[in-house]
Amino acid sequence: EEIKSQVIPPRELEEIRLRMAEELDYPSRQRCAMLEEELEKQREDFFQMRRQLEKMKFERDQAAAEHEQSMFEASEKSRAVEAELSLRINALQIALEDTTEVDEMSALQREVQSAKIR
Repeated sequence: EEIKSQVIPPRELEEIRLRMAEELDYPSRQRCAMLEEELEKQREDFFQMRRQLEKMKFERDQAAAEHEQSMFEASEKSRAVEAELSLRINALQIALEDTTEVDEMSALQREVQSAKIR
């Protein structure tokens, strides 16, 4: 009888075993939950950074396209100014030649007049 009273019934043994298993498993489950939470946070950070990277790439591409357009417009404007200045130079050269011819003609006429007077 005495031994019988010291022996724990199988049902109580099973309960003790389950409680011990839960107590031993609790830190593992807690750590697992903490790691899953950290993983989710890292995923969110990753996706946020990816979105930010895509936005920055888009802004860079847009700025590059605007710069290219600006450079093209400046180049076209420079060519137009160059063409206009070239036309003005040609017109001034023609005008200079005309005035030179007029001056030569005036000088020749004066010579003719002075020759007639003599």
